[in-house]
Order: sequence, then structure tokens, then C-alpha cells
Amino acid sequence: MSSSGNTYTLVKGKTDKTSAKPAHTKADRLFTFRALGRKKRAALATGPVIELVSHDGQEVVTQMSLRLFDALSEKKDLVKETKGVHRIWLLTDTLPVAVKTLIARVNELTNPDVNVLPMESTGNLHKDIHIASAADQLGLSAYTQRMLNAHWQRLKTTIPTKADVDVICSIDTALGNKIFNIVSHDLAKLSWDGKIPNPTAFQEYLKTNHRFYTAVNEHFAKWESNAEAFAAREARRRRREEQQWQAEERARSVAMKESQKRAREHVKFEAIKKEQAELGQVVREKMRHAGSKYTAKEARFIYNSSGRRVPVTGGG
Repeated sequence: MSSSGNTYTLVKGKTDKTSAKPAHTKADRLFTFRALGRKKRAALATGPVIELVSHDGQEVVTQMSLRLFDALSEKKDLVKETKGVHRIWLLTDTLPVAVKTLIARVNELTNPDVNVLPMESTGNLHKDIHIASAADQLGLSAYTQRMLNAHWQRLKTTIPTKADVDVICSIDTALGNKIFNIVSHDLAKLSWDGKIPNPTAFQEYLKTNHRFYTAVNEHFAKWESNAEAFAAREARRRRREEQQWQAEERARSVAMKESQKRAREHVKFEAIKKEQAELGQVVREKMRHAGSKYTAKEARFIYNSSGRRVPVTGGG
């Protein structure tokens, strides 16, 4: 399955795009077990055993050494002791046959003639997800990580087949559900972006798989809602920008009018100032000569500047 070129490592059913630390920690656990040496590993087969019991308590599915479980599992607290008997109760969705297969392979690791290596894929996606799910419940994912990644490498680099999706949709375990969520999301995204090679066949297949159909349409509804919300946010943003632009335009218009008004007033003031200066020069010249005649404007100037009244003998 193509996932934008990202490498996923499924650990405890999680998808990690950015860090290899969880997988590295699990690999370390298997490495530490291998480093014990053949003799010490063989000794782990001795001592008390754990009964792995079906969820309803009606069946002891299989057994394994308590010491071996402690050496390999990340979930030691799963073991409950009652009257000297150690038990682990399996989850409802944990397949007994998958548990038997897993524990049979894990028990072999105490054999001095067996190399400590991660479990290889059975070649069957359905079986491998169930085995990995059992390992996930029991804290033994270090042993099944390679097996699961063999499938994941294919699922993330090619478009899953109908058979792949059918298998993934049929598994209702914690790990299986997380794989389903990733695959259904990625296929829905390809369809949403118009990148499904045969969209008609994809739509026809959706009609045959209710779980997948529901998941894909939930993604569609979410993205459509997000798109509508984005469009609404963009519309609000554009309205705010338009309102801001209009406010700025009004402010610029007011400022321009004020500037023009001040310019006109300045011109008017300068004209009056010039007129008064010229008028004053004329008046001062006349006042140096007795018997000068004054216009009404000149008389007003004399009154305003010195408080004296002079007879008006001319026009203006």
C-alpha cells in the first residue's frame, strides 16, 4: 500500500513514520535473548509453566515456560498466579490456533540446535496478522515483527488487492484494526485525490464490503466537512481582507481630502497674506502724503492695524 513514501513500522499495532526506536527496542530484546547462549536458553525451558487459557476459561490452549515468557515478553504482568498455577487469559478476539502456532515456535527457541531468529512469514496474510495479533497481546512482538513487516512492505508500496482488503477487514483484533484503519485511510485518500487506477471497480467493490465502505465514507465525510470548513474560513478571511481594504481606502480618502483642504487653505492664506502685504505697502505710502484719499478697503486696513479712522473718499 502506498503511503506517500513513508516507511511504517507496526509495533504493538502502532504506526511510526518518524522513529525506528520501538522496533529497535524489540530487536534488542531478541538480541539479548540470543546473547544468553545456548545453554542458558535451554535452561529457560525448565521450571513452572504458564497455561494460556481461552477467554471463557474453558480451554487451556497451550503452555510455555514461565522463565521463557519472562525472558521474551514485554508484558510480564499478564501472568496471574492462583494456587501455584500460572495462567494468562487470552482476549476474545485472539485466535487459539494462532496462539498455538506462535508459542510452538517460541518454545523452539530453547532448543540449543535452533538459531534465535525472528519468525518468518507463513506467506498467508490472514494467518500472519492473527499470529502477530497474538504476539501483540502477549508482548512477544519482537518475534513476529519481521513476519508482519514482510506484508507491510508490500501493502505500503503497492495498492492492496481486493483479497488483501477482504482479509484485513475480516480480522477484529487490536492490531488488525489498526492495520485496517491505515489501509482504509490510504485507499480512501487515493480515491479522494482521484489516484485510484480503476475508480469504477473501486466503487463497485465498496458495495460488497460493508466495513470498508463505512470506513471510506467516514473519511470522505470528514474531508468534505474539512473542505467546507476550509472554504468557510477562506470566505471569512476574504471578507475580513475586503473590510480592511475598504476601511483603509476610506482612511486614505479622508486623509487625501484633509490634505487637499489644508492645501487650499494654505493657498488662500498665502493669497490673503500677499494681498494684505501689498495693501499695507500702498497705505503706508499714502500716509506719508497729507490729503491722501483712501478706499474703503484701505480704511479698514488702517483701522484694523492701528485703530485710526480715516475718511473714505474712493470706491472699494
